[in-house]
Amino acid sequence: MRHNYKTDKGFRSLVGNISNRIDMWINVSKIFLILFAGITTLNISCKKLVEIPAPEGTITTPQVFETEAVATAAMAGVYHTMINANGTNLSNGAITIWAGTSADEFRFFLTNNSANNEFLNNNLSSSNAKLQGAFWQNGFSIIYGANSIIEGLNTSTGIRDSVKSELIAEAKFVRAFCNFYLTNLFGDIPIVNDINWRVTKTLSRSGTTDVYHQIITDLMDAYNILPENFSVGKGQRIIPNKYAAAALLARVYLYTGDWEKAEQAANDIISNSTMYTLENNLDDVFKINSSETIWQLQQSNTTFPYYATAEGYQVIPYDATSQPFIYLREELLNAFEETDKRKQQWVDSTVYANTTYYYPKKYRIGEAQQSSIGEYVEYYMVFRLAEQFLIRAEAKAQQDKLIEAVNDINMIRERAGLHSLPPDQNKAQILEAIEQERKAEFFAEWGHRWLDLKRWNKADMELGPIKGNNWQSSDQLYPIPVADLLTNPNLTQNQGY
Repeated sequence: MRHNYKTDKGFRSLVGNISNRIDMWINVSKIFLILFAGITTLNISCKKLVEIPAPEGTITTPQVFETEAVATAAMAGVYHTMINANGTNLSNGAITIWAGTSADEFRFFLTNNSANNEFLNNNLSSSNAKLQGAFWQNGFSIIYGANSIIEGLNTSTGIRDSVKSELIAEAKFVRAFCNFYLTNLFGDIPIVNDINWRVTKTLSRSGTTDVYHQIITDLMDAYNILPENFSVGKGQRIIPNKYAAAALLARVYLYTGDWEKAEQAANDIISNSTMYTLENNLDDVFKINSSETIWQLQQSNTTFPYYATAEGYQVIPYDATSQPFIYLREELLNAFEETDKRKQQWVDSTVYANTTYYYPKKYRIGEAQQSSIGEYVEYYMVFRLAEQFLIRAEAKAQQDKLIEAVNDINMIRERAGLHSLPPDQNKAQILEAIEQERKAEFFAEWGHRWLDLKRWNKADMELGPIKGNNWQSSDQLYPIPVADLLTNPNLTQNQGY
């Protein structure tokens, strides 16, 4: 069994690293108490997140942002929560593991966990604890934190406009990030732009079109304010900059079929910036501050599992003869071309009870390699350059810029040690090649496969044959947690649940 890791010791470490953003910080323990009156609601499973008022005795939002040091620390705390939240949650591995299991990437080794089996068998219950806590509740908790910062800064009078606008832009980026995953997992969701629980507790679900409009609005605001470089993080790629906003914008435009804007946003990163290049060696892609990194989250090096990423700790077996937590399905293993370096370098195996199990090894630091206050080797990759090449390729192909699309695909194929595609591919062949490259490039990474199958309308075709009688088309959306339906009469359930 894997252990949940705790965050109380790790805040000091994370703030110590992110504190390079400014020269002076105030007492860390005070910041932790201030930080989210609402983020602590992650531990309150019996009540709906967005209807829980701020706990008594905490400092209110306007008081939090009387100084720039405290406001900046509060934003650092949002990132801390995203990567170090107790257990495996929305932004520290849950989407990779459980959405990957919903798709055709993984199986769980242990079969006696009913919550896990519901994801594997695409037979989710609206009372599934992982569904509610790790996805829905955690996502809205992070949004609450971002909204707290936005509201506190908007009412603050003691902070310079330049600092205020920078932090608001970061908070809007984080809000857009969470909304993107929530709407792709659950479909229509409430748009929560307020911290007043009396308002949010009765919000209805908004259509995905409206959610995407909110996401794009937030990202454009962030894009126009955030710096182009990594100066805020003192060279560390752990604070989102302008190009992180562009990366998510490119993905959003791709998902919504706005091919021209998707191409433009991806091109902004690929061609208009000199900070990003594809790593030649696949072993270097997920290292700290790799040249391919657009944005990474920095885990704590004092919190269990110390300096391992949460995902690496969960996924990598203890040693070469230990049972895995998850292992790769044959369908995925067989999808790689014979000479693909991604299979050679990003897949490893363990032999347990005379059976070989293959698991993803994009991260190399696992349970056995962790150590307290260890030296960082990897951060948790969120956005990287390879995705932008494949976004631009798909957007170009949809606009019949076929030769240009092939060129972008070949950038990824050549890095993987594969032969280049000839330039005379037709549109159907190019789109098929993009699907193959996305499957091989982004396996075990942020649920890309699950989201891709849905947006391509290929989930029924690909998952139906391997999931058996459990599969139905409505499984493409997760159910709204029943606890929230009971506390908010304005919420409705997804079809099929």
